[in-house]
Amino acid sequence: MQSTLHRRTAAGVVAVCFAAGVARSQNVTQSFTLQPGWNAIYLEVRPADNSTATIFSNLPVASVWTRAERLSSVDFIQDASEALFNRAGWLGWFHPSRPEAFLGNLFAVQANRAYLIKTTNSTPITWNVSGRPSLRQPEWVPDAYNLRGLPIDSGGPPTFLSFFRTSRAHYDPATGQLQKMYRLNASGQWTQVAPTDPVKSGEAYWIFTKGASDYVAPLKASVEAGDGLAYGLELTELSLRVANTASASVNAFVQDLGLAGPAALSYYQFDPSLGAQWLNLPTPLAVSLAPGSETRLRLAARRQDITGASYNSVLQIRDGAGTRFLLPLNRPRPLRQRPSSICACWCTWTPPARRAC
Repeated sequence: MQSTLHRRTAAGVVAVCFAAGVARSQNVTQSFTLQPGWNAIYLEVRPADNSTATIFSNLPVASVWTRAERLSSVDFIQDASEALFNRAGWLGWFHPSRPEAFLGNLFAVQANRAYLIKTTNSTPITWNVSGRPSLRQPEWVPDAYNLRGLPIDSGGPPTFLSFFRTSRAHYDPATGQLQKMYRLNASGQWTQVAPTDPVKSGEAYWIFTKGASDYVAPLKASVEAGDGLAYGLELTELSLRVANTASASVNAFVQDLGLAGPAALSYYQFDPSLGAQWLNLPTPLAVSLAPGSETRLRLAARRQDITGASYNSVLQIRDGAGTRFLLPLNRPRPLRQRPSSICACWCTWTPPARRAC
């Protein structure tokens, strides 16, 4: 199973973007190659209509499974057969043509969630899923195997060892050993990964987590609220925090993937000579991070450059070492602009004959 992630360019979306001026889509498209039999995938987007009936009914899919995560011990399933999934802690969907379809309890798919999909096709098929990404990551269940995918840059994937080296819940520095991790092979069996194996974007794994953990990746990205940057009608500035958990310095590269014209975001920078500055966000902006450091990046919406009702896009954060995050952007333009000067206010409330400014 292979996965790639790219910007959505369907004709319908392009038509909407043109109609809304510089407004763009928050959607990206994730592509999977589904092999005959069992597939372990990591879905990074949430479709607008995320019902399982809509998404899977027209595909050669017999069933879809995901963990109903709870903070309790979990054993991973070594032999991927439907009989073993029929136990507490699993949510399943069955194709409507199957007699057990009425037993299904998986009604919707979500972003940043792992799924096991059993196909009925005899040859590989391509499955494209368009939807909104999310920065919110699921929690690790302590002292248990977690069915998880990881925020991986497909252009330069890391190894399991380099990705998990700074996580005490997944790597023991005293022994130099990773906790046990398994991937699904072509015959539908879970096999243990080697530390030097590359982690794949869009692939799900059984990953043992020792103790509690909030580990996400060598590079961490977070926002103050929600799962993206939503400015609404009133906010002008929001913060994006990026942190380096690795033992070496890295650059975090922040890029607006929808940028095709004037910058719609500005970032704050203090210059010792020039003082405070708000500069157009370049493509990309490189943020230097020392080992163990965190930086707060202040991002302001340039509403004067939004000619349509809003600007919707996707922000990408990479470290050049295999980690990549996607988060949605939304910057509406106020329906009524506020007066830009005292003169404008005076003109508004004085009789028409005195509106000289």
